[in-house]
Amino acid sequence: MAYHGGYPPQGGYPPQQASYPPQQGSYPPQQGYGHPQGGYPPQQGGYPPQQGSYPPQQGGYGPPQQGGYPPQQGGYPPQQGGYGPPQGQYPPQQHGQYPPQQSSPYPPHQGGYGPPQGQYPPPQGGGYPGQPGGYGGGPPPHGGYGGPPQHGGYGGPPPPQHGGYGGPPMVQGEVDRLHKAMRGLGTRESELIAVLGPRPPLHLQQVAIAYQGAYGRDLKKHLESETSGHFRDLLVGCVTPLPEFDAKWLRKSIEGMGTDEALLTEILVGRTNQEITEIKLAYNALYRRDAVRDVQGDLSGDTKRLATALLAGTRDESGQVMDPMADVEALYRAGEKRLGTDESTFIRIMCSRSDRHLQAVFAGYVQRTGHTLEKAIKREFSGTMERILLSMYALFSDRPGYVATLFEKSMHGLGTNDDMLVRLTVRHHDPNVMGMIKQAYLHRYGKQLYDRVSGETSGDYRKMLLAMIGR
Repeated sequence: MAYHGGYPPQGGYPPQQASYPPQQGSYPPQQGYGHPQGGYPPQQGGYPPQQGSYPPQQGGYGPPQQGGYPPQQGGYPPQQGGYGPPQGQYPPQQHGQYPPQQSSPYPPHQGGYGPPQGQYPPPQGGGYPGQPGGYGGGPPPHGGYGGPPQHGGYGGPPPPQHGGYGGPPMVQGEVDRLHKAMRGLGTRESELIAVLGPRPPLHLQQVAIAYQGAYGRDLKKHLESETSGHFRDLLVGCVTPLPEFDAKWLRKSIEGMGTDEALLTEILVGRTNQEITEIKLAYNALYRRDAVRDVQGDLSGDTKRLATALLAGTRDESGQVMDPMADVEALYRAGEKRLGTDESTFIRIMCSRSDRHLQAVFAGYVQRTGHTLEKAIKREFSGTMERILLSMYALFSDRPGYVATLFEKSMHGLGTNDDMLVRLTVRHHDPNVMGMIKQAYLHRYGKQLYDRVSGETSGDYRKMLLAMIGR
């Protein structure tokens, strides 16, 4: 989920300079509820720059925060071209997602993880961006992930290397350590953990690119071949571009018999417009299918309409609050004040308004009715619709707290939902982001997330989780 107002400048999808090249014609322009502005366009607030994402919490965790995770200007970290939205499709969006990452310690790199050559066959004219006929040719739209245009990316081969592997000196030692840890008979798991566990997403992307340049091997594939189980899932996940990582889980939520609605909710709720666009483009590149159509084909009725609205990626990300009491009245009239429920009004407001505006609506609803909108949702809805709307209510009320509850849910009861624990750790392992979640977890449950995870897991899997979560 995106975190503005609180997730410091580094989070989200690390900058990737040209991910999946723009594809002409993939998804028709969607004008929708927000004010679109471009692919995973630069957006001034990480998980939408909404100045009030995480409402100030009195007596809660950490210092007062004006919006939860610190503002971040870009969705998945700035990517110069990353899964760039197909030309002419997703209109540019100016404000954005995983906070604009102004101070990422690791400068954006050019070249993104490009899928292994030959893995995603170039459509029709062949070639990758920059080459005649590649994925629609032409430079990706300005602003992938909230950063300036970048070259290279998911859809193409690594950038030209000049002497050696061409990676920044800061990662050369790490690249060599990883290679030595997997060379010859046996694997030095402790070395893999030491190198990959504590590093933020931006840095790990540079390591993956440099590894390809130095040794001619895809780091993800090398890790897959040398490790196993959930330990492997963590290692591979942390060096996979986040849009691709989430696109694969989106696919899992709808493949096979039935829909994993909890997983679908986890993937879609709380995303910035840029992140939604990047996930859809990654999905198309991986499976040659339209994510929106696939999700719609698995759902029906109001749940289908709600998921479609979330996948439109057109939420207002300006952070403005515009007459919240009008929305309070509209929600009251659409639900509690009438017989039956006007679901479309709930979908329209919950999927189009900024975080800050929704927080004002939630407060206004209490003033108007004497109880929370959460209580009204429980009265008016049931099943999947109720669960998704309640997830949205919880997230917009307190983003770090919402993610903390997901971590607890993954470990609650008999057994551990390791897939969920892996997803949450990979998606939020930027140290600044994880720091906010750990504070929220301690505030809610009276224990350290580090200790909770340690007690639920074992072996190298536990060591890697703890390295990524940190004390």
